[in-house]
Amino acid sequence: MKEPISVYFAGKIAKNDWRHGIVPNLRNSWFGVCSNPADPREIEPIRFEFSDTVLDYAGPFLVACDHGCFHGAHAHGIATEEMPESGYGLERLVTFKLCLSWLRKAHAVFAHVESGDAQGTLFELGWAYNRLPVFLNFACVEIARECWFAAQGASAVSVNPDPRAALQCFLPAMRLCRESN
Repeated sequence: MKEPISVYFAGKIAKNDWRHGIVPNLRNSWFGVCSNPADPREIEPIRFEFSDTVLDYAGPFLVACDHGCFHGAHAHGIATEEMPESGYGLERLVTFKLCLSWLRKAHAVFAHVESGDAQGTLFELGWAYNRLPVFLNFACVEIARECWFAAQGASAVSVNPDPRAALQCFLPAMRLCRESN
């Protein structure tokens, strides 16, 4: 069996976002039960097969549950100071550091950009530039035009409203990147 490709899936986080249509059991990776969270530093990648390729989902790991807790304006799927009743107390700096640690473990970045205000995603893409192959998909031409600067640092760029289809198109290049490492 070939080695899996460890991929960080960059993009805005939302309840039931596009990642859930690609990564099986993503919702349960960290918070299978909302009252019993795992230490985020201990999370193992989610290994799954996608279009005859074994992938390891390297992050970001989302705090979530079936009731949608922690998803709201500026919550990014974590408990924030705006939501003190959550009791989990993850601060933004912790989230930032966790995302960078998950990026460091990846072989590649797949980004699906659905809006031009994805500041976290754009930062992640800048961080990955010259460190990891970046496969960047824009949901539409207008966003691609707006985010032209970020596209300059990508290994490959596409415009496709379907992130699954975009990821599938990028797989041959991702396999090549993995084999060359």
